[in-house]
Amino acid sequence: MIASATTRELLALDAADPLVRLDQHPLWEAMLEGTFRPERLVDVALTFYPSLGGTARYLFSSKVSTLALADGKAVFRELYDALTLPEADADSGWRQFAFAVGTPLDRLDDSLTSPSPEVADYVALARAFGHRSAHEGVGAAWGVERQLPALWGRVADALARHYKIPEAALRYLRYQGTIADDVERRIMSLVERYLDDPWKTYEARRAARECVWTWKSISERITLGEPSSGIGRAHPEASGPLGGRETQDPL
Repeated sequence: MIASATTRELLALDAADPLVRLDQHPLWEAMLEGTFRPERLVDVALTFYPSLGGTARYLFSSKVSTLALADGKAVFRELYDALTLPEADADSGWRQFAFAVGTPLDRLDDSLTSPSPEVADYVALARAFGHRSAHEGVGAAWGVERQLPALWGRVADALARHYKIPEAALRYLRYQGTIADDVERRIMSLVERYLDDPWKTYEARRAARECVWTWKSISERITLGEPSSGIGRAHPEASGPLGGRETQDPL
């Protein structure tokens, strides 16, 4: 297979493609602009929780089985951080956010044990690429894992600015924003080592696009689906548009 450009050049083209960018979706565009309806933040909390919490916390670590020893050790160091740094804990961090926007905790637990089909597909696909080959696992990570920290950091800014979500509920999202550059450098380092021929680059780019597509399908479930019903009060300690009052029924 003859390369049409270098791996970095091809990935740069992909990174600029709106179809590949996670933030280029009506859900996140609306949230970042402050036009997303605040009562529907519950849907975001419920729908995305099983893509981040539970066993999905270790989603992209599946590639450890196909990486070289030194790179596998680096993955385990990341897992150690996720297990020992309070702000890196996706389970407790996302639950704090969900609590602040008025998500009933029993429904949050139910979402973790019975995720939507879109979340189940995304988790299964990303994990499968990591098990199948090193370069496809790296491609999957380049597609989603590389982008999520920066997006979560921007989402935290928007939630604080437009929705007045208290900082205590944004600790996980804020932390993700602080590690975005490090995550990008780490994944690009893996790109240099594992996407070392045109065919591997092709398969990695395909894995990236498939994982991005399935992740965006979770967002589609929110924008195209019916709003959650039966949501009661936000926690009385929460501030902002949802704090201490009944949410309004969506129009």
